[in-house]
Amino acid sequence: MRFYLIKEVPIAFETVLKKLPRELQRHGFELLGTVQIDKEIRRNLGVDYKRSALLTISNLQLAYKTLLRDEDSALLQFLPLFFYEKNGGTAFSTFRPTQLFPILQNDYRDDEAIIIEKKLMEVLELFCRKPTTGKSKKKLSSDSLIRAIA
Repeated sequence: MRFYLIKEVPIAFETVLKKLPRELQRHGFELLGTVQIDKEIRRNLGVDYKRSALLTISNLQLAYKTLLRDEDSALLQFLPLFFYEKNGGTAFSTFRPTQLFPILQNDYRDDEAIIIEKKLMEVLELFCRKPTTGKSKKKLSSDSLIRAIA
């Protein structure tokens, strides 16, 4: 099975960096942290790298319920969402919760993984369909945007 998702969208990196956190929050995710990878590479290594960022997100409501039952699942409750500039647009990648949560072998975690993965994909689909300016109202085909990578 595929362990992570990659999604490419024709939306400028700066637009994604600014607007995606609000869209995630509207759908039940909280932004726990943001690191601009390109700036950190430049600061620590002194070299330039394409614009990229790492968001740490969580559906805190589901995370809280899961943590009350089993603190050992804490690491699985917080997802990294990496995105970077690619061909004038932006590419996203993240782990698939439905592949990570079963590691702990509990049915309720599997159910929560399905919910989280579905919500995350809905957010990305809706975000990609929303016009980023008044000029662009073109809808994007979800089949052409999503591909799973092993």
